[in-house]
Amino acid sequence: MKLYYLSIRSGANVYTGYDSMEDIVVRARSKRAARKLAASISGGEGADVWEDDRKTNCEKLSNDGAPGIICRSFLAG
Repeated sequence: MKLYYLSIRSGANVYTGYDSMEDIVVRARSKRAARKLAASISGGEGADVWEDDRKTNCEKLSNDGAPGIICRSFLAG
């Protein structure tokens, strides 16, 4: 398994107001699986955003380190 950091691309026309997610770190087997996992817990920004590489970045991170939440940004309203 690998860690992936997904984030909304700067300048993408994506809703990032209340009840939406801006970025997330997930553990998955591939970038495609990471995008699907992020999409499965999306908010007001919409699930399709996380599977669209024109709207979001998906970077592989180092697997080293202690277990725990790395990053989640959710704007609750």
